[in-house]
Amino acid sequence: MKFRKLPPLNELAAFEAIARHRSFTKASKELFLTPSAISQRLRQLEKHLDARLFVRTRRSVQLTADGARYLEAVRDALSKLALASESFSDTETRRLRLGIVPALASNWLIYRLRAFHRRFPNIDLDIQSAIAMARIEAGEVDVAIRWGKGDWPGLEKFELFSDELLAVCSKTYLKEVGTLRCPADLRNAVLLRNAIQPWKPWFEKAGLDWPEPVHGPSFNDSTLALQAAADGHGVALGRRMLVEHLMEQGSLVQLFDISAPIEEAFFVVYLKDSLQRAEVAAFIDWIKSVAEEERRASKSPRAGKPAP
Repeated sequence: MKFRKLPPLNELAAFEAIARHRSFTKASKELFLTPSAISQRLRQLEKHLDARLFVRTRRSVQLTADGARYLEAVRDALSKLALASESFSDTETRRLRLGIVPALASNWLIYRLRAFHRRFPNIDLDIQSAIAMARIEAGEVDVAIRWGKGDWPGLEKFELFSDELLAVCSKTYLKEVGTLRCPADLRNAVLLRNAIQPWKPWFEKAGLDWPEPVHGPSFNDSTLALQAAADGHGVALGRRMLVEHLMEQGSLVQLFDISAPIEEAFFVVYLKDSLQRAEVAAFIDWIKSVAEEERRASKSPRAGKPAP
């Protein structure tokens, strides 16, 4: 193989960054270059290859057919080179950007991070919590934990765990509203609403032919709804895996021995090529093992028992 005919590494890195960001400006910031400098590197690469890699317009940058084919080979080569280089230093600190919805971050992940850091002290997690899904394909995060049905084409994914809905409130509110002996007694309670988690499925499971509530406090974030319930504002619907810790603390109690299954689930998603990075592979293996342990534990009696 004639390595002398290979393009310079800095030109390949510029090409890959432009393709990933679809932007000369963002690519130049990532590589600490001026836009004119990164444009020059791309021109030199195209001249070296005698091929046009991008179609440029005033508002966008799109790969040509040649560019798309070349990008796959360049990313594979750069990933292998990076992995081989990292193997010389196991003590090097690595950074992994994790996108995650706020409810899962504050009610589940935060209580398990210490175990991850003890096992991988050289991996710094950059946790980016937001309701809007971070775009893995655009390089905004390395791994994401998403809520949905798993329909994200082009991404590797596995189900973290399925879940179910519980009706919960604080002990203080339970005393204030009076005894709630059966689901129909909820007519006397304030039902806290969540824009992404309707009450209707739980009503049906409880045998209540009730419409979706239209009155009462409404929240666009599950964490806020559960916090409101813990503060005594009313009864909330909560996904079991989000409320178990709060029930163990005594902040919330489950009403009735009723749960409603949910079609959606939490999924871990990532790009297949990213597994070549040691920190991504380590995180994926770790969170899979955590999920498996908790699935086994879920078969034993639960800590949070329904309130009488």
